[in-house]
Amino acid sequence: MQLTGLYRGRLIRRYKRFFVEVELLEGIRAGEVVTAHCPNTGSMRAVCVEGCEVWLSPSNNPKRKLAWTWELIRLPLDPPGAGGRREALVAVHTGRANAHVEAALREGDCVREG
Repeated sequence: MQLTGLYRGRLIRRYKRFFVEVELLEGIRAGEVVTAHCPNTGSMRAVCVEGCEVWLSPSNNPKRKLAWTWELIRLPLDPPGAGGRREALVAVHTGRANAHVEAALREGDCVREG
């Protein structure tokens, strides 16, 4: 799936329900650690896997306190040590989940198991 307009990073940690620290992995800001808004207020224990690849959307709105929003995370599906390479792209921003699924379906990036 093409992730147009999103920036790839690595999840460092989530704290205070609404904040995540992410190390940006590409572009001129690669290596920089930024604080992003986490729009999902739930526990998210299953998807807050430190070290996983994430995608952030930028905002140029000067009224916002944070310039970044956490959108997606790539999670391993196989247990550690199982030798598997299966992964899932999970929408963290629940307000945009349907748009992400629609884009994946249009591009033929959805895989069924079973």
